[in-house]
Amino acid sequence: MGLLVYAYLSLPDVRPLILSNPTSTAFIELRDAEARAKGQTPKRVQRWVGYARISPDLKRAVLVAEDDAFFQHEGVDFAQLRQSLELDWARGRFSRGASTITQQRS
Repeated sequence: MGLLVYAYLSLPDVRPLILSNPTSTAFIELRDAEARAKGQTPKRVQRWVGYARISPDLKRAVLVAEDDAFFQHEGVDFAQLRQSLELDWARGRFSRGASTITQQRS
């Protein structure tokens, strides 16, 4: 029951994405930081497209790159979550994550 409560509380609210696009993403920020580290000025060229216009193969590739077990669980990988909690408990600190793509926040 505790895992279900944790899963519910940790899932991000994605409803705002229906009406507006994010101003940035973690990936964009990573690339900006890499450019700055090289002494370059980050350049952004963004063109948002509707989800329906994105190739199904690209959608699957992103999902698998972010969460290779995505198609084997229902949005929360309880086995990984349990292992993470057990390891964190044994170490006495938060040291291992187990978030799935469903649980990630920008």
